[in-house]
Amino acid sequence: MRPALATWLLVVGSCASTAPSTGNSPAAGTQRPAGAHGSAPRVLAYSVVTVGRHAGEAEIRIEPDGSRSGHFTYNDRGRGPDIRTTMLVDSSGAPRRFRATGHDYLKAPVDERLDDAGGTLTWQSASEHGSAPASAGWYVPRNTGDGRAGLARGLLRAPNHRLKLLPAGEAWIDDDAIREIDVAGTRRKLRRIAIAGLGFAPSLTWLDEDNELFATVSPWTSTIR
Repeated sequence: MRPALATWLLVVGSCASTAPSTGNSPAAGTQRPAGAHGSAPRVLAYSVVTVGRHAGEAEIRIEPDGSRSGHFTYNDRGRGPDIRTTMLVDSSGAPRRFRATGHDYLKAPVDERLDDAGGTLTWQSASEHGSAPASAGWYVPRNTGDGRAGLARGLLRAPNHRLKLLPAGEAWIDDDAIREIDVAGTRRKLRRIAIAGLGFAPSLTWLDEDNELFATVSPWTSTIR
């Protein structure tokens, strides 16, 4: 199963038009400080593939102050999401403010938000709402393109690589491996992290040399830079 995933990344990655990132890789779990890429935002562009077919695009925009915005959309026979997000994170990379708007796969409206007021997180979406101290856990947005990558970075630095989650649950790293893969003619050193606790089986997230999202892979829908 794992060699097949690496081969799939190689094939699809050869179609990506975005140039690979450069520079020295930070230590595991670290983030580049605000402004590390200069005064201009860093923009990461992705292709969305459904069952081997290009179906849409995604984008993550990282501002010099560390704030993030994103857009995720694809078309699957007339269905598919179109969601825009904004996110502010704290020094550990945990979400402290978040907003997602647009529509989901079945065209139902999406309006999800997370706010931080005096160290208390409050969240609300069409399916849930609640509040908890910010120290109670790591909020996992329902609608975000790079939320899994942020969670992966948090798990890498967490004790025993485990985190309590908000609204509920716990996540941990089930497997962590470095793979060198040729992508569009360039040798890349990618990190494949299997995150357990989010579903019935661990979910795979691939990070690049800067620990930013490179790809999420599943049999149905995958996103790859």
